[in-house]
Amino acid sequence: MSLGLSMIKDTQSFNSVVCGPTIPKDCKVLTTLNGCPLEIDIAFLMDGSESVEDVDFVKMKTFVITIIQSFSKCNSQFAVAQFSTGFEIHSKFEAVNDIDSWRTRIGEIKQQKGMTYTAKAINKLVNELFITEGGARQSAIKILIVITDGRSNDEPHLRGAVEKAEKKNIIRFAIGIGEAFDDSRTKQQLHVIASAPVAEHVFNVTDFEALDGIRGQLEENIAIEGVQSTGDSATMEFAQDGFSAVFTSNPQIGSYFGAEPYFTFSVVLVGMADQRGRFGSSVASPADLNVDGFMDVLIGAPLEEDGQGSIYIFNGGVDQINPTYSQRIAGSSVCSGLQFFGQALSQSSLDHSGDSLPDIAVGSKGAVLLLRLESDHGWERDLEVLVFLYWLAHASSYRVVSQTFDIPKTSVHDIVHRVSKAVLGILRKVICFPTGDDLEAVGAGFAQLSGSPAFSRAVGAIDGCHIRMKPPANNSHCYYNRKLFHSIQLQAITDHRGKFLDIFVGYPGSVHDARVLRNRPVYLGSLYPPPGKCILGDGGYPCLSAPICLSAPICLITPYREPVQNPVQARFNSKHSRARNIIERAFGMMKTRWRSIFFKALEISPAFVPEVVACCAVLHNLALLNGDIVEAEDEEDHDDDPPEPHNPQARVGDHVRDNLAAAVSAPNICVAALHEHDYL
Repeated sequence: MSLGLSMIKDTQSFNSVVCGPTIPKDCKVLTTLNGCPLEIDIAFLMDGSESVEDVDFVKMKTFVITIIQSFSKCNSQFAVAQFSTGFEIHSKFEAVNDIDSWRTRIGEIKQQKGMTYTAKAINKLVNELFITEGGARQSAIKILIVITDGRSNDEPHLRGAVEKAEKKNIIRFAIGIGEAFDDSRTKQQLHVIASAPVAEHVFNVTDFEALDGIRGQLEENIAIEGVQSTGDSATMEFAQDGFSAVFTSNPQIGSYFGAEPYFTFSVVLVGMADQRGRFGSSVASPADLNVDGFMDVLIGAPLEEDGQGSIYIFNGGVDQINPTYSQRIAGSSVCSGLQFFGQALSQSSLDHSGDSLPDIAVGSKGAVLLLRLESDHGWERDLEVLVFLYWLAHASSYRVVSQTFDIPKTSVHDIVHRVSKAVLGILRKVICFPTGDDLEAVGAGFAQLSGSPAFSRAVGAIDGCHIRMKPPANNSHCYYNRKLFHSIQLQAITDHRGKFLDIFVGYPGSVHDARVLRNRPVYLGSLYPPPGKCILGDGGYPCLSAPICLSAPICLITPYREPVQNPVQARFNSKHSRARNIIERAFGMMKTRWRSIFFKALEISPAFVPEVVACCAVLHNLALLNGDIVEAEDEEDHDDDPPEPHNPQARVGDHVRDNLAAAVSAPNICVAALHEHDYL
């Protein structure tokens, strides 16, 4: 019995009925159906070619066994085949009655050793395995997982073989292992094999040891295929059980999993990014939880946190629901061992505890939990800000912060997200380009930094900074930078004091600085600098007089490449470096103040990393404006990107730089603000 998978209130008696449909098998896939979701037949096609080392072939078999064990309690069948020059079916489709016997059977498979005839193997597998004689069930969802370490030797026939699999509605996952897939043509073969969309059906890992790292994502994607089939039976089941909707006084919200929608949406609500937790499986509007006169909305996401589940609270308003959730309650924070917390939500809120406050019933697998509303948690906004700042400065996990402040871990999570959104709300007021007298003051500041009045034309310094992070499961190689760690990039422009004038954050670490520049709004929209002014960049950027600002004679000025040709160039490079160094000092100050950004990989969702970095930039500016200046413990390690190859614009500003270099070396009247000059 799975008590709590559905609930409803009797409007006549005001009693709640809690339902527990009998589920004889413990499914890997969450279901709202009266049983496991649908039949699934999963076939594994293992590469047994000579290029696969013996020890790696063992790792591949272990990976297959692990996947089988994960789905063994579902209504699933499995088949295993191997290919190289030849093709061999080791196990036709069978259910798992004894996992140990399967483990023994797969463990005894001998590697063929030979060439890699992938197309031939897929052809034979479609013709000989995905048929009734091969044990396949006509009504089952058909899934093929191809594991290979290199390019197919029969590539011309690959697309034709895949088309045969497509005609039989076989959903295909392709796993490429090793350096062979660094080659774009070889990687394209994975795209040909896999079903669409490629991002959800292609996995690429560096070696066989890394297979276990993709297991969770692969299992999740298989589970999702199990509930997103386009077959008639799935459509019928989803139309009955997959749609949940609720209406508040004015706004409308809903969640849709296959049934035809019968109303339009006036607001879209979303949960945490990258969770794939079946957000919207249940929706309710039981009460005015924050006592502001408007009904609030609860939304369940029962697959979040590996099936433990969570619920979200969205506050109602005058004419629409606030699209930003006010609280997220994770099942793991309520009770350990919960599964599918948030699968069902009470449609009314009764005072079960007798404290004159609404209580919420939340269904999970095997349990219904009653959440009681607290009248006042007693936290002031100042405490929430302190929690947020402590988390940033100490690089601590939510658990450590929870223990430090003696508040629940989920509350720490909610505080961090809530305060970050508030900080981002003032970003455009705090990080902005100077104008008028402020612009002239910036130019004077750069002249003082460089020691040359010629640099009064400079009104900004630009550079990039790598932010360590844990990369997403897919395309992690895109985030691996030339400094040999995973990161996203913060590219910024600062003034002469180290105050950020503009930030652009989020590009993967492998992308060249110049390419990031070409894709940021300041470049595309010719936003800065104004005509007659320039910004200073290192040798990784192109020297430009256009197109940042088409009417400006000077835009982005870089140093001369080493070795320089004469003393004029050497003197210019020295002055340029002294002025441009302020951006490195700015990163160094932020590194010291917000240690979590620099000292270790951020253990948060990749989608949340840019928001945290932007918050740090805002707070950095606020600290400078209020005289709170820290000395950088260690200025940002500077290592210019090499010049971008094949960039025709890389030297269009050379003549402008030559004129500026001449002005630097020419005798000038010394003004009081400038203390150092070198004259010819």
